[in-house]
Parts: sequence; C-alpha cells; structure tokens
Amino acid sequence: MSWEDLRYLEALSRKGNAQAAARELGVSASTVYRRVAALEAEIGGTCLHKGGDAGELTETGKRLVVMARDIRTGMGRIRSQSEANSKGLRGKVGLTTVDGMVPLLGEPLRQLSDSYPGLSVELIVGDSGPSVRKHQVDVAIGVMLRPPEELIGRSLFRIEYAVYGTTASVAREPLHWIRRGPPISFTPESEWEDEHAGKAAVRTGTVSAMLSLVQSGVGVGLLPKRSAELHPELVELPEYTQSLGGLAVREAWLLVHPETRKNPKVRALFDLLLRHFLG
Repeated sequence: MSWEDLRYLEALSRKGNAQAAARELGVSASTVYRRVAALEAEIGGTCLHKGGDAGELTETGKRLVVMARDIRTGMGRIRSQSEANSKGLRGKVGLTTVDGMVPLLGEPLRQLSDSYPGLSVELIVGDSGPSVRKHQVDVAIGVMLRPPEELIGRSLFRIEYAVYGTTASVAREPLHWIRRGPPISFTPESEWEDEHAGKAAVRTGTVSAMLSLVQSGVGVGLLPKRSAELHPELVELPEYTQSLGGLAVREAWLLVHPETRKNPKVRALFDLLLRHFLG
C-alpha cells in the first residue's frame, strides 16, 4: 500500500473537501480523487461513498485515515530526529529558477547557509534551465499556471506587477522608462509596455537588471511587486494599477520530484524555501 496514496486520503479527510486538500498538496482536485481511486483499486474496496466527499468516508476509509495519521506521526518523529543532526548535512544541492525570482532568494539562501553550513547550493538561472522531472536538478521555482502532475508542487504566491520608480524618477516629465528587451520582449508584460509605457530610455533582457536600473533612478519600470517591495526607496505609480488588471495571472511554484523529495539535502532546501515564502 502506497503512503503517497494514503496521504491524499488523509488530507481529503482532514481538510474537509477535495479542493482544500488539493490546495494543501499543490495539485488539482481531480488528482486527489485519482489517487484515492488508485488506493481503492489496490485494497479492493471503497474509501468514499459514491458521490461523497471527505465527510462520507466508508468504514474502510475511516480505518485507512487512522492508519495514515499514525504513519504521518511516526514520520514526523523520524524527521525530528534527523533534523537534530541537520548541521551534519554536506554536499551539493541544485536549485533552478527564472531570473525574476533571483532578488527574492537572498534571505532564504542566507538562512540555508547559516542552518546547514556543510551544504552548497548550485543556483542555475534561466527560462530553460535543467529539469526536475528528468532529475537534472533537485529543486525548481517555476512560474506557471499549474505544475506537472508527476512532480510535487507547492504554490508560493501569485505573480503581481506594478510600475515603480524612485522619488526623483517618478517626478520626471516625461517619464523615462526601463523596458523589456530580448529575450523577454515577447511576454504579456512586454505587450503591456507596448500599449501603456512611454519611450524606452533603456531596454534590457532580464527582470533583475530592470530592478537594478529602476532602483538606481535611471527610470520607471513594470516590476514584480514582491521584488520591488524589498526596496523601500521605490514608490508605486498608482495610475497604472487599473490597466494591469488584464495581465494573465500566474503563480510561483516550488517543485521537486517525488523520488528526490526524501533526500535529506533536498528536503532541507525545499522545506526552508517553503517556510520562507509561506511562513
């Protein structure tokens, strides 16, 4: 019997419905039901009454939930014992993400270095980085609508944008704009710039470079809110807020392969990033 399938049933029972369980597990509601169905096929019985939700567990389902909670408790004890020796973790762990996420990684990577001085993070930045799915890297932070079902994914936050500048740069008439250039000049954000921004004073192909230039007072720019809010010297231009409502909503997802998730080094990185972004 698979613990992975059991934990889907346990989450479904604990959260009260498939949608809430799916949000906790970072998957779709259909995936929750599919994993429960796989469990039912394995045991040759039903866990949910037909058409039922978590409140309509069969007697078999209730017994399995009790079993799952016992297993979860035992795993927690083992994890706690392992974490007591966490400073002994050594070696390399790979993390890949897109350029726009880099400004947000300083604090969690500092925490990781302090907590696990024997670990070395290999940070690979790019839109077409190595694949978690193919075991080319251990952990990824990707920007997407929904993660692949074969990976463990946890939603970190929604990507929201606003126009920012320094006090001096927002007072210029006309505004000097820092805009997207290749290879990010064919994005929804770039299309918004074509329609709403003025002439570019500078074009650059990375969001981190845009942030640096805006922070330096070169001009104003369309930036991810979470990155811009790290810099209190930046001020938002509210007159652009309404026009930004049409941008497609995407989310930042923390991704790991199920087979790699149990590796102590990978778990240390994954769990720390999760705690940092979700609190």
